[in-house]
Amino acid sequence: MAIKNTSNWCPCTRPASLGIFDLMQYPHDSNLTMNIILQILLGLDRIPDTAFFQFDNCFRENKNKYVFSFLGHLVEEGVFKEVYVNFLLRGHTHEDIDQVFSVIAQNISGKNIVTVDELMDLVHQILQSGYSQTGSTVHILTEMFDIRSWIQPVCADLHNHSVPHAFRITCDTAGHAQLQYKIWSHDNEWLPLNGAIKLLKSKPVGTPSMVSPSGDEMNVDKSGMEAEKLSGILRQDHRFNDTMTL
Repeated sequence: MAIKNTSNWCPCTRPASLGIFDLMQYPHDSNLTMNIILQILLGLDRIPDTAFFQFDNCFRENKNKYVFSFLGHLVEEGVFKEVYVNFLLRGHTHEDIDQVFSVIAQNISGKNIVTVDELMDLVHQILQSGYSQTGSTVHILTEMFDIRSWIQPVCADLHNHSVPHAFRITCDTAGHAQLQYKIWSHDNEWLPLNGAIKLLKSKPVGTPSMVSPSGDEMNVDKSGMEAEKLSGILRQDHRFNDTMTL
């Protein structure tokens, strides 16, 4: 099981918190990230003109042409006027969402949590107790669009995007999504100086298909070992209870 965190719209505030659980029935890749962005949009009463995303500096899930192109598509369609994307530095132990995960881990330790519902209830209580100003939502991911396959044919190739930590997506005068970057967020100028990087070759066609859930990502061997460990504990408890009743 995994808990997927989502970024705040603005790093300097704490609006509503969204915790999404899954049972490892879908790969944890860029497709998951894009579907979570959709979940955020669907849960908003009002979509802001400017969006701020803060992601782990992970290429498989976040820092890739699929996520950038998808955000560019949202800008081209007028969902946002501009999007800012910042990637966390290595060892970001003091970042706010990492603190939330630390509190969750501390609360889970020593507790006998045996169902997904119990874990979700605990996480919801933690999010409500000081990590959200306007409420929190916790739910299980039950379906996923294949956004990556849908947008892949129109993605422009990106090169050397692994180095910068700050990106901006806007539209040029022709309405095409363009990408600019800074090595660090506190740098003064957006690069490249002589223009911007085109994100999409054209508009994606049709609508995304659905992803079929699969058990390929589930660690069945580990689950079996945990079940065997629990069985041993129960057998010990049973022998102890028999001794106490003699």
